[in-house]
Amino acid sequence: MSAVRVAALAIAAACATPCAAQRDLPVRAVVVAARPLARGATLAEGDVVRRDTALALRAPLLDDPARAVGAVLRRVVQPGEPLRPTDLAPAVAVRGGDTVTAELVRDGVRLTLRATALRHAALGAPVALRTLADGRRLQGTVVSRALVRLD
Repeated sequence: MSAVRVAALAIAAACATPCAAQRDLPVRAVVVAARPLARGATLAEGDVVRRDTALALRAPLLDDPARAVGAVLRRVVQPGEPLRPTDLAPAVAVRGGDTVTAELVRDGVRLTLRATALRHAALGAPVALRTLADGRRLQGTVVSRALVRLD
C-alpha cells in the first residue's frame, strides 16, 4: 500500500498483487451536489458546495459555486457528484406569454413600452416581442426578469 499527501489529503492506493495501475490522483476543489438534485431543478446556494476531491476525470468541472446558483440542471445529480458546465442550462428569465417592459435608451433618453414575450429566454439572450398597444413585433435582449432592452 502506498500513501500520497496532496493538498492536505492523504490518498491511499492498494492492489491485491503488485500492479502498475497505482497512481497518484490530483486533488481539485470542485463544485459538488450537497443533496440529491432532480433534472430541471433551479439551483440555490445550499444545493451545491465546493469540496476538495481526488479525481481521475479530465472533464472540465465547475470550481465556483456561484456559477451554478440560479442555473437549471440538465440531469439528475447525486450528493457529492461533481458538476460539469454541460450539466447546467441558463435559468429562464422571461417566459413566452409574459408581459415585460421593453426599453430603448438613446442619448440619455429612456423610452419604455409594455410588450408580450413570444418565447422563453434567459438573461442576456435575444427575445422577440409583440407590443401590447399596436401588436408590432420588436427584438430585444433580456436584461432582467421583466425587462428587455430593445436593439
